[in-house]
Amino acid sequence: MRRSTDPGDSLVGLGTRLSRIHPYPAMVPDELALSLVSRFVPPDASVLDPFCGSGRLLAAATRSPLRVGIDINPLAWLLTQAKFAKVDPRRLRAIIAGISRAEGHSPEPAFLVGPTERKVKWFSKSVIEELSRVVQWLNSLDLSKNESLLVAAALSAAVRDVSFAREQGWKLHRLDAESRRKFRPCPWDRLARRLTYCLEELSKQSSSPCGRTIVKIGDSRTLACSGESPVAKYGPFDVVLTSPPYGDSRSTVQYGAASSLCLSVVSHLIGFDHLRASGGSIDSGCLGGAPVHRKPWFSPKPYWSGADQSPQAASISKYLSDYDAVCDGLVDHLSPDGKAVFVVARRSAGGYRLKLDEFTIDCFSRRGFILILREERPLSHKRTPRLINRFGRDATRRGSASALVPTMNSEIVVVMARSSVPGVKRRSS
Repeated sequence: MRRSTDPGDSLVGLGTRLSRIHPYPAMVPDELALSLVSRFVPPDASVLDPFCGSGRLLAAATRSPLRVGIDINPLAWLLTQAKFAKVDPRRLRAIIAGISRAEGHSPEPAFLVGPTERKVKWFSKSVIEELSRVVQWLNSLDLSKNESLLVAAALSAAVRDVSFAREQGWKLHRLDAESRRKFRPCPWDRLARRLTYCLEELSKQSSSPCGRTIVKIGDSRTLACSGESPVAKYGPFDVVLTSPPYGDSRSTVQYGAASSLCLSVVSHLIGFDHLRASGGSIDSGCLGGAPVHRKPWFSPKPYWSGADQSPQAASISKYLSDYDAVCDGLVDHLSPDGKAVFVVARRSAGGYRLKLDEFTIDCFSRRGFILILREERPLSHKRTPRLINRFGRDATRRGSASALVPTMNSEIVVVMARSSVPGVKRRSS
């Protein structure tokens, strides 16, 4: 196993474009994103990220003539689009200045925004009323498309900020009752803070990213389906650069719940009603969330040591089958001399590690690729829990000595290339 002594170490402290616009979970650290681009993405290479999330890897590839991202999550689409939106800092400054004037003079809301399908409250009554006024005010502004994207992304983060969600939450967990009672956030202030951050970042940048950025809300499993690929007309691509989900959304990240909370407000903005989605619909579209329609070539056993007939084993098989389908499609979308660069990890599932790095290598190896690099690095600067309680809501067992289990301590970079590419040699792992 090779551990990183990496050029990325010199990039610590550097950020990608609008890196902190939203506290989206499980983002690749900035320095790793920049390092991977500097090492594996030539300036003239087109890049595909089939799990683009908040767009951090694409935002690192500023020199590429074409960046294409796919994600099933509408919030991911919004954040990635916003990072590449070309907005005049003077216009953004004027919008921020207008917030203080609008806050005290906004009329009563014509509607109340916020989630309606939730079983518990995620906003106080006063916050819902103020968010409604914010939305009404924003809808009254004459914003360009790019300005609307940036403002909507900032609002999505502000919604998260003023909700009852715990600040460092992984899944969507509420503040306790006493904390909720004392919580008095101001939506106008949180929106101003997010937009001020964007203004400061955009004012520092001397130039915009080169080339084009295409972002699609779509299912990456369809990459392997003839005629259904959302990005076929933009390929083939020189580099696949991605960090796939380390597990299925229902048992690990649960992107849907947190994302739908933000989207329940943002979707009331003019032009963004197509982003409205429930948490369940987002999660069911993620890996492992839909029925498996093809017989897998693998057994989970080499990659996960849990019991064969357990419910967890069925979940693992479903997730890996979906992941394999994506890999199948990526091979079809790569140019003959293209490379696939993955950032993966070995998460804990049912008390056993899922060796996603080995599965990734095997998926590409059986399709004519060879491993040119496998590199492990400590997990750092990433919103992810180091320990979780494996008994969840079972109050009778949560306090036991074996309740807390480690999740992930490191990330693994896997780089694959076609064996027919001249000069490509297998690297020892």
